[in-house]
This record gives sequence, C-alpha cells and structure tokens, in this order.
Amino acid sequence: MSSGLVIELASFSTIPGVADAELLAASERLEREFLSGAPGYLGRALSRLDDGSWMDVALWASEEDANAVMARLPDSAAAGAYFSHMQGPGVKHLHAVRRFGLFAQL
Repeated sequence: MSSGLVIELASFSTIPGVADAELLAASERLEREFLSGAPGYLGRALSRLDDGSWMDVALWASEEDANAVMARLPDSAAAGAYFSHMQGPGVKHLHAVRRFGLFAQL
C-alpha cells in the first residue's frame, strides 16, 4: 500500500574548502546518473541557506519509492561523490509523508 507523497529534507554543511561549484557539479551528477529515472522520483531542489549551510529537498511519489532508492545509495558512485562534500554528523535527513492538502496538484 502506497503511503503518499514524501518530502525528503536533508540539511548539511560542506566540508571546509569545498567550493559551491564543486557541490553543484556533484549534485548535477547525482541527478543525472542516479535519481532521474528512479521509480517514484518527482524532482528536487538544492538551496544554499542564509547561514551558509545547504538544504536538499526531494519529492517522491511514495515512501516505498524513497526507501528503495535510499537502499541503493551505497552502491552509487554519483551518490558517494555528492555525499563526500558533506561535513560529518551535522547532516540531518528527514522524511515527511503528505497527510494534508498541500501539493494537491502532484
């Protein structure tokens, strides 16, 4: 049974010395080589926050779809390259399942 739209949030800081262009290139590679075409993947946005940290927001058709892709992350060179720019334990990763009327058009 499908759980409904999932909003995946990941906030993080980059390791010292990583240029924005490096992170953006790794993000584009992740999108191109790993995420696009994954079942249930609806899209994502990567944003730099006012404090210099980053927020990566991805939308999934269901929790099952999001979890299936998460299970494949360790095998992806593109995912490894993207995550290698992130700083240690400060990474926060959350899933929120749509329970209310937001994103009704999706």
